[in-house]
Amino acid sequence: MLTLDAVRAALLADQPWARIDELVLGELAAGRKTRQIYDDLIGMADEIDATPGLSEDGVDALGDTLDALTGMCHPDSRYQDPPAATLPADRSAT
Repeated sequence: MLTLDAVRAALLADQPWARIDELVLGELAAGRKTRQIYDDLIGMADEIDATPGLSEDGVDALGDTLDALTGMCHPDSRYQDPPAATLPADRSAT
């Protein structure tokens, strides 16, 4: 789960797009869905906006990330949900 401290650190970094991307990709690799990540980020938007020293690049990186999570960007830039886990076939029915 994303924490406010981790998101703030990413957005305050020298390369906020790369750092926030690492966070999102880590969440996706852990099996979280794009909507869950989006909801986390939106839920902390006011606190993020109040971050001292947040640059325009940090604000833009967050906005671009939110767009990529919802698919409101070029298809090549969209985050994709992890594949659904495939359950083994139910052998008890045979």
